[in-house]
Amino acid sequence: MLVGTDEPQPMTDPELLIEEARQRQRQRARRRTAVLVAVGVLAVLGFGIYWVSHGGGADGATPGFAAVAGEPKPSVLYRKIETVKIVPHLPVERRTVEVWTASNAPLGYRELLQTTGQPSLEIGAGASRDPSLGTLQAVYLYQASNNTIYRTGATLAPPPPPRSQTPISPEQIYRRLIASPGARLSGTSTVNGRPVNVIRAHLPDGATLDLYIDQSTYRTIKTVFRGDSLMIIRRTLAWKTLPATKANLKLTNLTNAHPGARIRPATPRIKATYGLATTFDNQSPDGVSVGGLGPLM
Repeated sequence: MLVGTDEPQPMTDPELLIEEARQRQRQRARRRTAVLVAVGVLAVLGFGIYWVSHGGGADGATPGFAAVAGEPKPSVLYRKIETVKIVPHLPVERRTVEVWTASNAPLGYRELLQTTGQPSLEIGAGASRDPSLGTLQAVYLYQASNNTIYRTGATLAPPPPPRSQTPISPEQIYRRLIASPGARLSGTSTVNGRPVNVIRAHLPDGATLDLYIDQSTYRTIKTVFRGDSLMIIRRTLAWKTLPATKANLKLTNLTNAHPGARIRPATPRIKATYGLATTFDNQSPDGVSVGGLGPLM
């Protein structure tokens, strides 16, 4: 992550230069730790609610999904999320992401990413099976110029919850959060005319994370992370459950959205492009795709 600094002053003592470099490295490490902790909270509260509530999974070798016998008719979740990153002495960065996910395929999704000053990108994921590792979440990038879907890597998939297990509701997740150490209900407010509860979580090195949670749906519709020389504001601009029509299901994975596209292993350049796409604020916009371990394959 690039961080703004003041104009350096001339120095002649090598020890001073070494110490200055060490201090900058420690500062970057503290920022990254604080942001990663914030990301973990966001994944549970905001985007992870959908993951936990639906559970299950699908097996497939390509970025799509397969229906599971006996499962309820699937629905499609659509989200539009805006993230603003503010670092002193650097231009404000803004990214808007549109995400489509099928309820019967929690390992799959399709995202359209638009970042200020950069070309738009289209990425996605789907379940894949490895003989040794088991179920994986394979991640992909679509390149329109040659109509190709590139496999950029894969991560281990979490095991599905037991079918007998009662899904955790957004309200239950909210109750657990306000009862956890380091988080407290700090008041109420309104976001886009909707009443919200505001929770403040205290993170490492004095950083804070404010979560604005809808009082009726218990969804996190805005977050504000404040750290050392870094602020990240995330807003949920849209959150809709769509019927599982053929047209809507087509939006949830890359192969259906681009039926004529080839599927190829990613080149180093494509992998680098995917990495930049998914590390705008140290996580994929949907909170599921990359996680903290990075690609395994």
